Amino acid sequence: MKKIFVSSHSFSKSDELKNYAVKNLSNFEITFNPLGRTLSRDEVKQYARDADTLLVGHEAVDRDLFLSLPKLSTIAKYGVGLDNIKLNDCKELVKKILYVPGVNASYVAEHTLGLAITLMRNLYDQMSLLKNGHWKRDGGYSLRHKKVAIIGVGHVGSQAAKLFTHFGSHVLGVDLLDKKSFLDSIGAKQVDFSEAISTADIISLHVPLTDKTSKMMDSNTIKKLKKPNYIINTSRGSVIDEDDLLIELNSPNSSISGVAFDVFENEPTPNQGLVSHPRVICTPHIAANCAEAKWAMGSSIIDKIKQNN
Repeated sequence: MKKIFVSSHSFSKSDELKNYAVKNLSNFEITFNPLGRTLSRDEVKQYARDADTLLVGHEAVDRDLFLSLPKLSTIAKYGVGLDNIKLNDCKELVKKILYVPGVNASYVAEHTLGLAITLMRNLYDQMSLLKNGHWKRDGGYSLRHKKVAIIGVGHVGSQAAKLFTHFGSHVLGVDLLDKKSFLDSIGAKQVDFSEAISTADIISLHVPLTDKTSKMMDSNTIKKLKKPNYIINTSRGSVIDEDDLLIELNSPNSSISGVAFDVFENEPTPNQGLVSHPRVICTPHIAANCAEAKWAMGSSIIDKIKQNN
């Protein structure tokens, strides 16, 4: 009987997903992460030593892991980003990668909009003040008529673009591919990166982490932002140079009025100077962590494994 090890602690904590896996993969012997946390590299090797399929979340998958697991033939991804999987190593060592792109897009886009509203309307600050006995009214700014640059008009970015247009924002889409037809259909406009960052009121990042996007929001880019500006990141933490951003936030002439993060370069121990900054609001990588998103990601990858066996 083939064997699956589920290293994702999020999947393994869900009785609903575990039952779905056992029911639909009855031809597999399935073992779930028993520790309730992210496993170390050595722990993954230990628990997956006899596995044919490894179902991962954010755990790093590379040549070292492949070579230590000689029976492994398939990597399945719980989630959508593949930046934790070294694709060249997979191809070279003839490993199969299973994933379901875009399955959580609407949920991440919804969270993006929530962060934008919280940031622009001062909801976090106003709630904190009121809870501490201070009645100080500052309703911030509306999204209506603001220029919102969607950097990366893929699965999530396209959903976010639709949501922002419903709120009356002027959406500018930036993508390496021609997205003009889609953007025209929702009343948005495709522009280049330079125009977006120099004219948009809000920058919302929705790119995968690649060599080209790593630290794309560095000091050089930040200096070109329209003043004032708001930045939202629900993609990958490393697309922003957090050190450069923190320097800009602490500058007396900063162009940035507020930043909203759901992702960080170092998780689960993000830069505390950034997290605690008064112009930053943040959540602990939960954009795709609502119950419906977890079910969609988990059930879809189980279906994918079933279809390929």
